[in-house]
Amino acid sequence: MLEEKEILFNLLRFLHEGISLNRARRILKLRKDTFTILLNQALNSKFLIKKNNRWSLSKKGVQIIEKNKPSFFRCNCNVGFKIPKKILKKAKEYCNLRVIPNVEIDQCPTKPKDLAQRIVFMYENGDINDKQILCIGDNDFASLLMFEIGRPKEVVVIDIDERVLSIIKRIAKRKKWQIKIKKFDIRKLSRETFPKNLENRFDVFQTDPPYTEVGFKYYLALGMVALKRKGVCYVVTPHMNVENWSDELLYEIQRFLLEYGFFITDIIPTFQSFLDKYGIISSIIRAERIFSLREPFSALEQLNIDKFYTIR
Repeated sequence: MLEEKEILFNLLRFLHEGISLNRARRILKLRKDTFTILLNQALNSKFLIKKNNRWSLSKKGVQIIEKNKPSFFRCNCNVGFKIPKKILKKAKEYCNLRVIPNVEIDQCPTKPKDLAQRIVFMYENGDINDKQILCIGDNDFASLLMFEIGRPKEVVVIDIDERVLSIIKRIAKRKKWQIKIKKFDIRKLSRETFPKNLENRFDVFQTDPPYTEVGFKYYLALGMVALKRKGVCYVVTPHMNVENWSDELLYEIQRFLLEYGFFITDIIPTFQSFLDKYGIISSIIRAERIFSLREPFSALEQLNIDKFYTIR
């Protein structure tokens, strides 16, 4: 958990960037009564000013932010992030280690800046530090960049590609990071085949599935069962303005999340681009689970597994 001074600093930082109080509370994951105590603490320390029921940074609060500039922060548009050169350099280093993409399993490399932006987005929402995180597919090495940016409690990577897993394992061992790997063919997912040691274990899962309805539902189902009751997910989805199929797929993804107890906190369009010849652009969804009444395995039984990947 972030220490009290860090939480207070992040509150000041968010307000300085124009983020609303409600959004700041949600990002900091604080109860209303705890958040009120924090606001009053900032007010008594003369970091904040309250006038006409509106909160703003005092001159002292602004000086604190300017003196201790964060490594990265949201742009005013709230779509992208300003990312320091050292993080971009690390993202490029890991991207240069990526294996030759296997298009048969829909591997498509992300641009380094956009990979960094995805992990920073998770960090800004309080979903990296001290969290148990599941990466479902990781040919971009998002798991490695998480440890460069924050302090995860544990990261587990599931992938079908042994080349990807071996690179992650080698680097994690050298860096002494808490990353575990597991080879698993998600097309074979069922109640019987689901890895029992992953169930109800994670605070967060993140994934960039094959861009098919079947692929998305299988990846999401695995993540849903692996999440704790109040878990969070990050899902990269296609964003193609001139193609109706991407809107239809987004609708199916949202419906699937809602049906299984999630509410969507963010959908950021054109968030991620890829190093491919087709100019694919993707959005990102962040969703939080508020209840879990049933498992999603029965829904998978209705799907045609032959349509799992885009190449078939």
